[in-house]
Amino acid sequence: MSRFSNLEFSGESENQSQQPKALVKDEAYYFAEARTAFENGNFESALRLYSKVLEFNPLNAAAWTGQVRMLIEMGELREAKLWADKALERFPHEPELLAAKAVALGRSGDLQGAMAFSDAAIEERGDTPYVWLAR
Repeated sequence: MSRFSNLEFSGESENQSQQPKALVKDEAYYFAEARTAFENGNFESALRLYSKVLEFNPLNAAAWTGQVRMLIEMGELREAKLWADKALERFPHEPELLAAKAVALGRSGDLQGAMAFSDAAIEERGDTPYVWLAR
């Protein structure tokens, strides 16, 4: 037993403040989980988690980009191009999405198309590392 167990701060005892809080599984939760899965190389899991983010908010451009990037990492280039096109209908000026499309095109062998999308990503003030790595 802690020697501080009987002290109270702001009307709460130590035992009350240590009770676990309910975990809220919302858009932010699934986005964080997707990023963790991606960083750990669990691309299929990350793909599902980014999809879950889009169930909460279909206007989350980062989740759309994440899906495309996961498909690229899994070697599903045709699917990646398809999802990139769907996402670009909603977000035609999103630099990371343009860069992801460039990567999918480049890995598919369409170097001219890849350069065009890479140029577009940079023109949209794409100053994130992925935009430059895609180049």
